[in-house]
Amino acid sequence: MSGTVLESIRSEPESGRLLLVFEARRRRFWLVASARGDRQAFFWTTDKEKIPGHESYKPTEKFNRLKRCRLVQMAIPAPDRVVRLSFERPGGPSDELTHYDLWITWTGAAGNIWLVQPTDNIVLETFWQSEPSLQGANFSHPAPPSLLNWQTVSFPEYERARASDRERAISEFLQKRFWGIDGPLARMVESQVVAFADQPDQVWREFSTVLSSLRSAADSKTPVALVPAGDIVPVLGLLAGEERNVFSSLSAALAASDTQSGEALERTVIVARLRGELRRRIQRLQHRVRQVDIAIAEGEQVAQLRHQADLLGTQRHLLHPGMSEIVLEDWVSGAQITIQLDPGLRPQENIDALYHRVSKLTLAARNAHDTRPALVAELTLWESRLKSLESSSTGTEELEDLRRLTGLTTPKHDTQRSRPPKRLPYREFRVGNDVIWVGRSNRDNDQLTMKLARPDDLFLHAHQSGGAHVILRRESGNREHDHQSIVAAAQLAAFFSKAKHSHLVPVIYTDIRHVRKPRKAPPGLVQVTREKSIMVRPLPPPGYHESGYKE
Repeated sequence: MSGTVLESIRSEPESGRLLLVFEARRRRFWLVASARGDRQAFFWTTDKEKIPGHESYKPTEKFNRLKRCRLVQMAIPAPDRVVRLSFERPGGPSDELTHYDLWITWTGAAGNIWLVQPTDNIVLETFWQSEPSLQGANFSHPAPPSLLNWQTVSFPEYERARASDRERAISEFLQKRFWGIDGPLARMVESQVVAFADQPDQVWREFSTVLSSLRSAADSKTPVALVPAGDIVPVLGLLAGEERNVFSSLSAALAASDTQSGEALERTVIVARLRGELRRRIQRLQHRVRQVDIAIAEGEQVAQLRHQADLLGTQRHLLHPGMSEIVLEDWVSGAQITIQLDPGLRPQENIDALYHRVSKLTLAARNAHDTRPALVAELTLWESRLKSLESSSTGTEELEDLRRLTGLTTPKHDTQRSRPPKRLPYREFRVGNDVIWVGRSNRDNDQLTMKLARPDDLFLHAHQSGGAHVILRRESGNREHDHQSIVAAAQLAAFFSKAKHSHLVPVIYTDIRHVRKPRKAPPGLVQVTREKSIMVRPLPPPGYHESGYKE
């Protein structure tokens, strides 16, 4: 499938695990293959955090020619413990396809990973336990161990195998004697036959239950499946009764995942954003209703406050500056009334402040009585819309109406407007027809050289001087770099180095395939072999000015 491209390859040499990072339609997928016998693993995930010990993976020098290749197919050509990943890369003057096969086998105490040229059946590279001397030899994967095929096994075969392994639990027995049975599936089958698994006279019932459980859990003709949650898993790892869509290859499952989940994913995003917007509107309306109720409650105290202001006006001679309260006799009821005062105000200012508060509360209460019915009606309407949205009964037209009412734009437009431009780890210059990449920092140098550059690109660096990694991109179909192109790239390597003020600077250059990153080396440090040297003057690219250059 053209949309599934191998982005990078990382390894964990201590455990013999290989991590393949794929990209398909702006989504990333991680495929883990472990060649170590006691830690066998082969699984595919869309969540990087589910990869055990993923922090320990390091860039590997192996299989670099597979980078940016398209994944064509994943197949299980042998009954057990053999997987083949088929890749292709367009290239050459006639745009011919170059094919590669990555074989992963677990047929001995420890497994092996092989990169094979399928047209000639030649081993190109190996990983983990394979002998380096096998490179260049004809490839033939080891024969799998003698295991029973649960699809074709007869009862006498099952009975003989069970008799020899009667001391084992049914889950251990299935994993040891049958091909394609993993731990979760074996335990699921064991839970269905545990009632008579230890009774020798019930082997036939055990045999029938085991086969029916396996056949309901897997389809052996297709190696992968897509479950409703969107994770792509081996078919044999699915539990019985779980819904799944089965595909002929991993690539087909990826394509279907992207196509089928597009509309559902967009609807999920829209519903989530609408739910958040509706809840915010409801919270704002609820707050406004509470404020209106407070204004109405305070308006009920206006008569009492006006009476207190009148008492202060008629007995102003009793007020003195600095008083915080005063006790006056109410001429209506004859009772004593305590009135709070502001000690920072003069007597007349306290009276005016109390009248001003009366006027303010009166106006607020009148407005609150007028606006409360409309606020309550609007609040009820948005609450009903939120309830309908959360009940999953909202149709497409209703979603569009809600989006229009709330003013929400489409997720795509929103994302494109809010997403910051992606920072590249290099500056790109064009000198004539040549494309030249110059690293920005030590860490960017590592990413540029070890991940982004292609095997046939040219690596340049100022000799024995700190500076940027420079990559001269190889044009499609050209086998050699033009001398003038090398000189132009070398001048950039000299200019973006600490020797930029020298008259002449030695610059080394070699193909990317001859550049490696030593283990535990600091950022920016690489080892170069088969390098050549050239003396050039440090020259900036056309139009470059350090103070005003815009990248």
